Amino acid sequence: ADGMGGGSDGALASFIVCEEVRAAVNMGGNGKKALIDRAIAVADGRIRCHAKANGFRQMGSTVAILMFDSADKMTAKIGHIGDSRIYRIRDRKAVPITDDHTLCNQLMSIADGKWASKLRNRDNPLCHILTKAIGSGDNIEVDWKDVDVFPGDRYLLCSDGVHGVLDDENIARIFESTCSVWEVGERLRKKIIDVGAPDNFSYIIIEIGE
Repeated sequence: ADGMGGGSDGALASFIVCEEVRAAVNMGGNGKKALIDRAIAVADGRIRCHAKANGFRQMGSTVAILMFDSADKMTAKIGHIGDSRIYRIRDRKAVPITDDHTLCNQLMSIADGKWASKLRNRDNPLCHILTKAIGSGDNIEVDWKDVDVFPGDRYLLCSDGVHGVLDDENIARIFESTCSVWEVGERLRKKIIDVGAPDNFSYIIIEIGE
C-alpha cells in the first residue's frame, strides 16, 4: 500500500489499509477475497473519517494484493486499486499484470497514434493522477483477476516510486540473474537510488519454488 496526501497523512493511510487487510487475511475459513473487499471498504471509511476530522483535502492509499491458494497451487489472485503494480517475471521478461488506475491509462484506452505515444511517456503528469484510491469514498472496488503460477516465477509488488523511475526493460534486467531474492532486491534498491529516487519507494519480491 502506498499512501497519498503527504507526510504522516499518507503513511497513516497506507498503514490503515495494511492493518485492515492483514486482519482479514488472518481470519480463518474460506472466502478471503470477500473478507479483503470488506476490509478495503472499512479502511476507506477510516481514512475518510480521519481526513474529515483533521481538515485534510487529500488523504488516501493504493493497494496491491497477491493471494495464493494452498488448494490450487497453479493459480493466484491479484487485486489492486491505484497505481501500485504487480509484475510477473518469467522467461526473462517483466510484465505488469495490473493496470494502473490513472487518468493517463484511462485516456490510452481511447487514444491512438501520436497521442498514445505521448501518454506512454512516464514523465507525463497525467500518469500521476489517480482515478481510483482508497479514501476517495467512491469507486473503491478492488480489481481482481486470476493469474497462472509456474515454478521459477518471480513476482514484484511495488509502489510508483519503483516503476515510475525504472521502465519494464530495466526491471527485467535486474531480475535476469540467478541471484537470490534478497540480492535482487538489493540490486533494485541500488538502481533506484542511483537514478535519484525522486519518490519514496517500497517493494516485495516473491519467488515460486519447485
